[in-house]
Amino acid sequence: MQRFLILVSLVFVTMLFVAKLPVQADELEDIGKELNALKQSLESSQRATRPLEAELEKARKQVTSIQQKILTTQLTLAQKEQDLRASETILEGQKKLMDAQIEKHYKTLKTSESLPTFFSSTASMSNALRGSSYQEMTTDQNKQLILRIVRHILFTEEHKQRLEQEKVTLASYKKRPRHPINIPIRRNRKS
Repeated sequence: MQRFLILVSLVFVTMLFVAKLPVQADELEDIGKELNALKQSLESSQRATRPLEAELEKARKQVTSIQQKILTTQLTLAQKEQDLRASETILEGQKKLMDAQIEKHYKTLKTSESLPTFFSSTASMSNALRGSSYQEMTTDQNKQLILRIVRHILFTEEHKQRLEQEKVTLASYKKRPRHPINIPIRRNRKS
């Protein structure tokens, strides 16, 4: 009987090992299936994010380009401001020149208006005509100078207005909120 019990127990233990082997194989097969499903999910996720990463990179390049344009515009505006200041300095010089010409013109008119002196003098008629021609030429030059100065003033004022408009526009661009484009791209590293 003891032998019979040993034989039955041996058969029973063998059946337990044999029954456990398929269960462990099924568990390993399930783990392999889950692993394959995860790999497929990862690959499809990577395929889906590639276009988005490309768009993000394109948007970053556009933002960088716009920032460069803003910097260039700032430098251009600074140069325009310098040009405007130089133009105003030139205008001041032209105004002084015009004031001196006007003063000289009125002094000349005052001296030539004294008709009794003109008739009492022994100057010839040709000298009088030359003086008159000179006055006329000086008057024309003064008119041209005044016209140039007026054109310069109008140009300077127009330039000032455009410059102020550009400054306001640039300031509005600089005040706009920055978009969160500086998101780091996570790349899966393949080993």
